[in-house]
Amino acid sequence: LQFRGISSKPIEVEYKRDGKKHTTSIVPELRDLYMLGFSYNPDVNAAVIQTLSEGFPLYNAGLKVGDTITSINGVEIESGSDLSNYMNTYTLTDQPVNLRYERDGKSNEVTVTPQFVSSGYSLGFSVNGYYEKTDALGIIKYSFKEVKYYIRTTFLGLEQIFKGRVTKDDVAGPVRLVNVIGTTYETAKDYGILQIFVSIGALVTYISANLGVMNLLPLPALDGGRLVFMFIEIIRGGKPIAKEKEGLVHMIGLFALMALMVFVMFNDITSLLK
Repeated sequence: LQFRGISSKPIEVEYKRDGKKHTTSIVPELRDLYMLGFSYNPDVNAAVIQTLSEGFPLYNAGLKVGDTITSINGVEIESGSDLSNYMNTYTLTDQPVNLRYERDGKSNEVTVTPQFVSSGYSLGFSVNGYYEKTDALGIIKYSFKEVKYYIRTTFLGLEQIFKGRVTKDDVAGPVRLVNVIGTTYETAKDYGILQIFVSIGALVTYISANLGVMNLLPLPALDGGRLVFMFIEIIRGGKPIAKEKEGLVHMIGLFALMALMVFVMFNDITSLLK
């Protein structure tokens, strides 16, 4: 598991075992992160591919959502748990990976090279998502935590943009967003209406949190830009900025946002046509 915002300095980790809390110190290790570009459910009886990321090795090799991975580098994979254990035991590197999978009852084999994603500090463990039954108060509690996580993720994404670690292919707009919604539905539909509702709901929550953060950025033409002018007005003892000057700033910002929207939409269309 890799983290942003940590360095080689030791960090204190608190964990719970058998109901008792423990504390230990861990020195993060700098590791290169390589990915094949897919997701799966570690809690099912087969390692079925749930999603594929465009431009990544498995997508480029022709694998599809619904394919079942049965072997990696000669190691038999009989369940999602087996695949999870393999990924935790054998870290992906720049070395080719031989993968066998089934589609429509037929066995296929492909060799792919994991794609380098980034370098980051690792604590040497992984986390699998799980569901926990709770009451109404618990739902409210976890809802706030979920929204907090999405907001923090948005800020981390902005940080990567300002640091120059994001390319144009990492930016998605409304066109690609529709494609993501379709992929989410196709992935969830095999698990029933409840899973569809949960998956789409999580996606809508993330989009809402993302839009909320972006709208409050101190940029012209956004609500955050308007707040900046209100703050300046307070500093000036209640004397507002001339409406003509404020309107000009917001108009320039609006044109800049429109240009960005055109670029993002063009980028979405060209990415889908590749």
